[in-house]
Amino acid sequence: MTASGGRPRRTAKAAPVPAAVETKSVVHLLDQVPGMTPRRRKALEESGISSPQALVDHLPRRYIDRTVVRRIAEIREGEDVLLDVRLDLVNLLRGRRERLVASASDPSGRIELLWFGGARWIANRLERGMRLLVSGTATRFRGLQIVHPEFEVLKEGEEAKGSIIPVYRLTQSLREAKVDHRAIQQLALAALARADLSEILPGCMRSGNSLPRAERILRIHRPESVAQSQALLLHEQAAQWFPVLARLRKRRQDLSGRGRKFVPSKLLRPSVESALPFSLHESQGAAVDFLERRFSGGDQVHALLQGDVGSGKTLVCLLSACGALEAGAQVAVLAPTEVLARQHLATFRKWLAPHDIPVLWFSAAQTREERAQALTRLAHGKAAVAVGTHALLSDEVVFRDLALVVFDEQHRFGVGQRQKLVAKGTFPHVVAASATPIPRSLLLGAHGDMEVLEVRGRPGNRLPVRTRVVSPEKTPDMLSWIQQELSKGQKLFWVVPRVDESEEGASIEGSAERLRRLLGEDVVGVLHGRMDGPEQGEAIQALRDGRVRALVCTTVVEVGVDVPDCDLMVIEHPEFFGLAQLHQLRGRVGRGGGQGWCFLLPADEEKVERLKRFAATEDGFEIAEIDLEERGAGDLEGQDQSGGALGRAGLLQEHIGLLERWREGVDKILTGDLPLDESERTRWAAWLSDDRLGEALTG
Repeated sequence: MTASGGRPRRTAKAAPVPAAVETKSVVHLLDQVPGMTPRRRKALEESGISSPQALVDHLPRRYIDRTVVRRIAEIREGEDVLLDVRLDLVNLLRGRRERLVASASDPSGRIELLWFGGARWIANRLERGMRLLVSGTATRFRGLQIVHPEFEVLKEGEEAKGSIIPVYRLTQSLREAKVDHRAIQQLALAALARADLSEILPGCMRSGNSLPRAERILRIHRPESVAQSQALLLHEQAAQWFPVLARLRKRRQDLSGRGRKFVPSKLLRPSVESALPFSLHESQGAAVDFLERRFSGGDQVHALLQGDVGSGKTLVCLLSACGALEAGAQVAVLAPTEVLARQHLATFRKWLAPHDIPVLWFSAAQTREERAQALTRLAHGKAAVAVGTHALLSDEVVFRDLALVVFDEQHRFGVGQRQKLVAKGTFPHVVAASATPIPRSLLLGAHGDMEVLEVRGRPGNRLPVRTRVVSPEKTPDMLSWIQQELSKGQKLFWVVPRVDESEEGASIEGSAERLRRLLGEDVVGVLHGRMDGPEQGEAIQALRDGRVRALVCTTVVEVGVDVPDCDLMVIEHPEFFGLAQLHQLRGRVGRGGGQGWCFLLPADEEKVERLKRFAATEDGFEIAEIDLEERGAGDLEGQDQSGGALGRAGLLQEHIGLLERWREGVDKILTGDLPLDESERTRWAAWLSDDRLGEALTG
């Protein structure tokens, strides 16, 4: 079956897949693989696959069982299907983005087939009346359709036979070189004879009745049964990270007993809690208690504090810092925007000022005199909290005794930035707060040394935001409804990806003009990052006061903007935003107890399924897993935030027991309680001496 796929908008090189045996790249080493061409080799190397070993270790993400031919009338949206159809219409549509639309049918119904990339090339191969064996994922967007289906031309009377398809991660370079899933499969199978297929897990941790690894890898790339190959795949995907897990556990062992030690707060925390106008909800209290216990244990703590917008993460961080402050140590709180940082400044000052604990402010906008005073108090003072934006990362910011670092919306900072702030202390504890953890941190939480805490509650008056993906033909109905709601006093955020007009996406200028024509000149304001601080503050205040009813904005509203009675949001061209951004943006509405609505207006039909999956959940971990499936895990030991081998939704849940057993096994090997043979000891020593680790635990 011939694969036909579209091209993504942006180039994204995949991070190198961690190999069972990490080998150095040799120029043109891939030429040893039968079936390799210069064009394929170049695309593979650009995608981080530079040897036969790396090609074999580039595992499928999942499998599609296309062995049963379905009837169109039977299929449901979201299903992977195999259809025996006849082409009724083939139409090549030219324009800014060329596309091919074909109508196909079987005796039970009709379906639309749609291609974007390579549309003209595919059109030259298709004719009305042809019989096709078509496979792909059924979606519903202006009717039932399959976007970028794979197809095979069938002769009259020929039996329609499908197969089990391994689905691999494909970068733009691979797509442009026409290296599809079947090509990857064929090359991986051809490379088996040139790869090291020795076992990764030591014998003391393997099951006695497991298949040899060479046989497991063969069945992964050439599946005979979906159930068997899926089980083998999931085990192998996790096993490829075993060397990383070993290094991380060794790192944790080295740091054991070297963290700051603070007894739980006896005075400050109870005093702050008693002054609150409300009681902590159960998960907040549990998170503070857990962090206090861990801070008193003597090991350096790296925790991911997960909680949706408004769940009370800031208060958890403040209360858990009380033990360090009570002991005379210092705390750093880093936020990505000045608006959000100032909110934290106000919160910390409100509750700590009565106890004479200074809360110092650092931003690029402060005067030289203010900055000099803050620097002096931080370098020579006693207990203090330093709150700020990226200005906290400056080399001139020196802490006398930094004991705890808090990153808010940690996905907005690079690994290097986080490392730089942590390095200002001696093994300080780290709490990374986020409404949507990045995949790298999600995996560190399950595989390595980042402890995951959940703040599951939300304010009692907050309702779940209803999210809808709106098709072009339904947009007028949505606009009419929004117009009615605004006339009743509602308020609206209209989010666009760009400030200036562009063919690549909606802009402030264009969308504001269209809304003014619809709603009126005086009721539409604008907000974007090119406006200075006072201008941004005035735009937000105008919406709060009701002087404008709609605010056309960029992602400057992603964090820190609070308009409690704004319940409506429209995100134009949401495919330009990451899922973490969409999740944060959605959290801006429904904050005052009203029913929040978020409408997504995609321009790219290829992204509709991704957006529908996002719309179906408000759970930050589930959104991170969708991100994980699309982007991969990233280089857990380096700077990359995306790419990698563990690119499959649900992997962590399916493997949590196995991963925990492996973690225990690694710890026993490190303490000498589990034996290794001579070859295993050699490989183990090589893993632990690898110099790529860096400061992974600060991510």
